[in-house]
Amino acid sequence: MDISAPLPPAAANPEPLVVAARGVLDTSGLGPIDRVPLIPEAARRRHHVFVPADRRFKAAARFLQALWREDRGLAMGTHVSRRELHRPRRLGSRISTAAGALGANFLHPDIVPVVTRALAYREPGAAYDIDRLKTNLLSSQPLAFNLFGPLAHDLQFATRFVTEFLPGTLTEVTDVLFEHSPGRGDPRFTADRTAYDVVLRGRDATGARGLICIEVKYSEPGHEPAPPPHPRHTHRSRTPPQACSWTSTPRH
Repeated sequence: MDISAPLPPAAANPEPLVVAARGVLDTSGLGPIDRVPLIPEAARRRHHVFVPADRRFKAAARFLQALWREDRGLAMGTHVSRRELHRPRRLGSRISTAAGALGANFLHPDIVPVVTRALAYREPGAAYDIDRLKTNLLSSQPLAFNLFGPLAHDLQFATRFVTEFLPGTLTEVTDVLFEHSPGRGDPRFTADRTAYDVVLRGRDATGARGLICIEVKYSEPGHEPAPPPHPRHTHRSRTPPQACSWTSTPRH
């Protein structure tokens, strides 16, 4: 699939586009499936992706990534457990360091310079794990770039994406930022080191500046206990926009 191809023209009746999308994404014709397949242990071992702790979704996702890597002839990478630092393990859902250095963990060549720039100009305190980003096929860090890197490469494309998929928000995208915090530790914000995986920054129909903040997850189970509410977060969530000195102002 050519992810650099422009979006089709907007249509009053989206049904033909839905049918066309299903033809591309569902070649089996089985229709929506409400669960991922249960991959047999033997198959997971054969493709070097058997991890006993994996839940059903993560096991299926890891297996799929191994097939993707094999289809492209990419060398298998290794994983080092914190409990066995001296015993690296070959893992089918990772690519080699050499392949990662060439940008093989990203779906289109145009995404690679976006990643390079994001790393070179990363914000102080930005939490990047370079090894996971470049070699771990199952990590949400490269997923963020694979999903939104094409938008960062082409801001007109980003603007159209937002106006079609998030109508009523921004009418112009001026920046696509990764691992971004409006102000790490700044008391006007959350006063901590919270950051967003992706931020679409731009202006709305009135000319006021705005942000769309996105957290990207892939294989994380989502069952971890939530941390206790931070008093600063509670205070900020209840502060009226007009009381915030950092609220966006219209463009003149």
